[in-house]
Amino acid sequence: MKKTTIKLLLCLSTSVAFTTAIAQSPIITSTNQLHSIGDSAVYIDANSFGFDPIPAGGANVNWSYPSLATSGGITFRYQDPVVADTSLSFPTANEAMELSTTPGHEWFLTNSTTIKRLGYSDPVNGNIVYYAGGFVRYQFPFQAGDSWFTPSYSGSTTINFGLGEDSVAVQNGSYSASVDAYGTVVLPSGTVNNVVRVHVLESFDLIVFMFGAPVVTQTINDDYYFWFADNFMDPILIYGTTDSGSGAPAKVLRYQPIGTVDIKDEILAKNIIVYPNPGNGIFEINTTSLGNEDFKVKVMNVVGESVYDDVIENSNHNLRIDLSDMSKGVYF
Repeated sequence: MKKTTIKLLLCLSTSVAFTTAIAQSPIITSTNQLHSIGDSAVYIDANSFGFDPIPAGGANVNWSYPSLATSGGITFRYQDPVVADTSLSFPTANEAMELSTTPGHEWFLTNSTTIKRLGYSDPVNGNIVYYAGGFVRYQFPFQAGDSWFTPSYSGSTTINFGLGEDSVAVQNGSYSASVDAYGTVVLPSGTVNNVVRVHVLESFDLIVFMFGAPVVTQTINDDYYFWFADNFMDPILIYGTTDSGSGAPAKVLRYQPIGTVDIKDEILAKNIIVYPNPGNGIFEINTTSLGNEDFKVKVMNVVGESVYDDVIENSNHNLRIDLSDMSKGVYF
């Protein structure tokens, strides 16, 4: 009897300008970047100590990071904006993205060629709502050599600095994205070819007003890199810093545990149903559409230790995995 081994990923709880593209660069389309309600992308957080994004960029770059030290996980969940918190502040949004680790949402207006960011909501610290319909975060299709930017944006916010302020405004905002490189990314979970990188610079001021006059200004500067592959949803690798002017800049380094994928693997993955994912520890696997085969299923934690091993018999096509006694996190 033929047996097939499968790999699982489980999570337990503007204005636009273009330049001439670099020849032979892969192209990133909107096919996998425009989300459906219910989509999710799982990331592993890594320690950024000594990480080198190779800022020079260029053609056929080899971003080799096979030994990233992991430090946790996070899931991006795409929800119906109508039922998400503070939806009345973002009436034009058709997508609300929630992070599994923090309250609130990031709000978007998407169509076949653009993803526009409308602002943020945080039920604890307050909303940021951008005026004039937000700005273009990504413009599709794109490849190395392309760029887009919003030279000026502003907005309102309900953030409370606790200074007895009348209000706090978002002013002097700017956003620029340049597609500066393409090549291959090597991650602890595998190698991804035909990768394109986007370098994003964003800056804005939070200005505190008292008695109608500005009294405090806090400038936020973001410097981020996003690596995309056309056959994966969302960036496969994210690295960046946020500098708020107080203390050392905060760093983010996270990657999708996606592994090396070929056409056969993609066909297999599309016909395996795993639910709910993310979940509370109990997962169901269904392989009915793959015919009469036995499937060996192994679940591993982020350091490669096996935590579960079983077989789906061809006469059943269903298997329940119980990981309820495992720690919350990301499993393969």
